[in-house]
Amino acid sequence: MLERGEYVVSLPHIEDRPTLTRELRKAGIKLRWRRSDPVDARKVRDDLGMTQEQFSLRFGIPLATLQNWEQGGRAMDATANAYLRAISRLPAEIAQAQESDEPTELRSQ
Repeated sequence: MLERGEYVVSLPHIEDRPTLTRELRKAGIKLRWRRSDPVDARKVRDDLGMTQEQFSLRFGIPLATLQNWEQGGRAMDATANAYLRAISRLPAEIAQAQESDEPTELRSQ
């Protein structure tokens, strides 16, 4: 990343984000903030107008896992949270990435 002029840092607690942003920009540092707040799985699915079953099949998430996330029975890990954030921003592209170029056998979940 350094060859491209990029570097990633984790700042555990920031009291005044706007001031930090201004000061770093004055120093010539371009910032991109990464969100870490949890994604609401039900909202992502509802925004796409899909049933749990449709969402599960379309994005390769086991139905029981999706149901647990939505009912609060199981917390999402960081990878699942990032995947749902990507789905919420690029649903068509993520769905297409799940498709195979090879014919496969149809089966129900």
